[in-house]
Amino acid sequence: MREFAAELHNLWKQLGRKVKDTVRDNADRYSILYVPHGTMVPGGRFREFYYWDTYWVVKALLISGMSETVKGMLINFVEMQRKFGYIPNGGRKYFARRSQPPYFIPMVNEYVSATGDLEFLRENMDAMEEEYAFWHNQRSTTIVVNGKEHLVTLYNVSVAGPRPESYTEDKVMANVFKSEAQKQDFYAEIKSACESGWDFSSRWFDHFGQDGGSDTYWVVKALLISGMSETVKGMLINFVEMQRKFGYIPNGGRKYFARRSQPPYFIPMVNEYVSATGDLEFLRDKAETYSKIARTRNDTMQEVFWDDADGIWYDFDVQKMWDFSNAWSPVQHTLVEGLRLAPNQEANNLAHKLAQKWVYSNWKSYKASNHSMFEKYDTMSPGHAGHGGEYEVQIGFGWSNGVVLDFIHQFGDSLIIGKPEEEVPSLSSM
Repeated sequence: MREFAAELHNLWKQLGRKVKDTVRDNADRYSILYVPHGTMVPGGRFREFYYWDTYWVVKALLISGMSETVKGMLINFVEMQRKFGYIPNGGRKYFARRSQPPYFIPMVNEYVSATGDLEFLRENMDAMEEEYAFWHNQRSTTIVVNGKEHLVTLYNVSVAGPRPESYTEDKVMANVFKSEAQKQDFYAEIKSACESGWDFSSRWFDHFGQDGGSDTYWVVKALLISGMSETVKGMLINFVEMQRKFGYIPNGGRKYFARRSQPPYFIPMVNEYVSATGDLEFLRDKAETYSKIARTRNDTMQEVFWDDADGIWYDFDVQKMWDFSNAWSPVQHTLVEGLRLAPNQEANNLAHKLAQKWVYSNWKSYKASNHSMFEKYDTMSPGHAGHGGEYEVQIGFGWSNGVVLDFIHQFGDSLIIGKPEEEVPSLSSM
């Protein structure tokens, strides 16, 4: 297991990139977005940064002791947030009109928790507030269920025209529509699906429409998905945790930190409210505000999205890239972490079992493919890459490396590789 982890650590050398200064000086000649610090790319055809991929890369880089690399990547995101008002989907101009699942605040939480870099937190708290404000103001709406209003968040990219990176494919798919208005609606829907990070899954299809859920019928903007609300809730919880652990410095309070001849009014300590101005009431109110928002979103998810009779959120199996039988590292990690942190031993045991299966499947594939890590895997066949989608399965691969490293870090020597295959059944058997 240690050997596997060490080899994954060495893969960072293959995935590191630095945008040349000539891009900064001649931005109109390049499609890539200039960022001042080095970054990690997913790998394969993906040669620029991607927003939500970076969360799992950040976790693993911190495990690898590469905190300065992480800091630079976060500063890159701050630059993007301040330039566009949000963090774009990826590091190309043609990705700049949409975002991806909002993981910036959780990334900062991981970094500050690992390093104690309070100065970074003080300098960039406003960027985190602006990131939340974008999703609250530009990607939220109110719906009424059982006579009660709920604020829910959705992916909603209202930008005309096909995706620049898939222009021909989108134009061909849109030919099924008769009016220009229908075509523009379709373009907006497909871009909204890309903003979700799940491009593509049958969960975005209109299964009751005239085409029975084909690629040409999308309902992303109308589908107020539970996953988006869960992501925003997690962002809020991280925000509250950082305010409580490390203190919040309001605008105007920073001047006190600049006056180095004076000691700070409070020493930042874990689990204490800290403020340069000593305004503890402000901190309590601020933390409680975000805590209340997170609780409200949790209530909304339970009341609106959960089917109590069937005990499930429905998906449809039409063999799209994000559907069965493909399994993706970020989804596996989210599931395992939820089970691992649950106050229930049975859930904790299941988390360990799933992590064992995932690490084993990644390791087996790694050994069988000349030391390659893939973006997705086949749940029906441990050790095999996934399949389907708009492109061939890619190798590299940032978040796959990151999730395995984090599982090894969390579960340690209790994870075993090299076991007889019959002792590690496929993920689909769980």
